[in-house]
Amino acid sequence: MSFGDKENLIRLNLKFMRDIVEDLEPADAVNLLEQLISIYLRETPKKLDAIQEAIEQEDAKALRSSAHSLKSSSAMLGAVTVTELSWKLESLGQSGEVAGVREIYGILEKECEQVYQQLCTLQTEQFSVLIG
Repeated sequence: MSFGDKENLIRLNLKFMRDIVEDLEPADAVNLLEQLISIYLRETPKKLDAIQEAIEQEDAKALRSSAHSLKSSSAMLGAVTVTELSWKLESLGQSGEVAGVREIYGILEKECEQVYQQLCTLQTEQFSVLIG
């Protein structure tokens, strides 16, 4: 099954990425997507580590900041569930509440793994599902 066949099952809303590259030449679109995805794949584990550390330290301010960063980068690529979970953690950090965040973090971590795999597949298939 190719990536395009799984579009309805994936964790990414591909419309976000299509909108980013819709007016670009195919080569420019591939280059931009490659850069955005490479940065996301490199930085997301660091952001997850920062969230986990904030949870362990019960540092609401650091939780808010780290979750906000992950939320923003995930939203840009259409990782809707990661964005929503990050928003929940950010909101809890904003309110100073750290109870119950471990469960949300566990779900977030699994969701990020799925997004990571799907972004790697998207790269492998040369973004064919995004660029006509």
